[in-house]
Amino acid sequence: MTRPVLPEGYTTRPATLDDVDIIIALLNKLSQALIGETDDTAEEVFEELSDPTFDIGSRTLLIFDAAGTLLGYANLYDFQRLETPIADVYVDIETPGGAAPLEAYLLAWIDDICAANMPLIPPEHRVAIRAWSYSHDDGYNGSLERAGYINKRVSYQMRLELPAEPLTAPELPAGFSLRIMSEGEDWMPLIHTILDTWQDHYGFIKRPDEVAIPMWQRHLEHSFDPRSWLMVMHGDEIAAFALCKLNHADYPDFAYVNLLGTARKYRRRGLAEALLRTVFAHMQSLGMKRVGLGVDGESLTGATRLYERAGMHVHQAYRMNEKLLRDGIETTVTELAI
Repeated sequence: MTRPVLPEGYTTRPATLDDVDIIIALLNKLSQALIGETDDTAEEVFEELSDPTFDIGSRTLLIFDAAGTLLGYANLYDFQRLETPIADVYVDIETPGGAAPLEAYLLAWIDDICAANMPLIPPEHRVAIRAWSYSHDDGYNGSLERAGYINKRVSYQMRLELPAEPLTAPELPAGFSLRIMSEGEDWMPLIHTILDTWQDHYGFIKRPDEVAIPMWQRHLEHSFDPRSWLMVMHGDEIAAFALCKLNHADYPDFAYVNLLGTARKYRRRGLAEALLRTVFAHMQSLGMKRVGLGVDGESLTGATRLYERAGMHVHQAYRMNEKLLRDGIETTVTELAI
């Protein structure tokens, strides 16, 4: 296969934190064209690029035309996940000659990094690159297929338009109580509950505590909002949690449930649906008019059906595309934990 090349006069370089504004402008231009709304914020891009586990100098690439205009951006997140690195590629839809040549160039750059990683991976492990895309983005999905990716799985963003009449939170099962997480609390109980819950999440990677706990703590501390983090307690234990973000994607009336889960020992007691309906009532009390969340379309725990019962509907579908580099032992969760 002929290696992709850039048009004459085009240049590339790694991203820096000074590039956040031009990167978010590119991302938002694409999402506006594809789904009619923005899907990211400058704050989220900055958090990603400044994460101490992310090597911005070697895992990002920008493409500029001869006039210095940003036309393409790619990143690869492979820290502690060399077997299943996650690739993101964005190319301006108004690129002269079309987006496909630049998408091919960036996907080849990602291939080069993953090939260099192969000697670091146990030879018996399965290795595959994963890349997300909008399900109806025929252009980029075509570039992915030509580069050797297949559509492995589908996920959804689900939403609920909150009604005008006041909602009432349902009663929790006997023995359980609701509270809002307070600033300054110990993060450890929440992190351990998240890690327990995520063992049944497709694609979850079991990491040593000394790696997983600092990663989660950085993320939680950055996104903490004392108005919108709800926990269901059973005595002193966290039985379930809903960690929400107000004004998602800079929309002032849109709340997003970033993390929602029930500890495995407390499942099948009606907690998840009761907590989700409580979220709806609480978000309404804070002035939100709609609530969204993301879910695996083939959720191992049946989450999609739960959200539908609560009145949510599919708003947007995404493809999880995968390029198999080597078959072998799967190192991520693909079925329910026993």
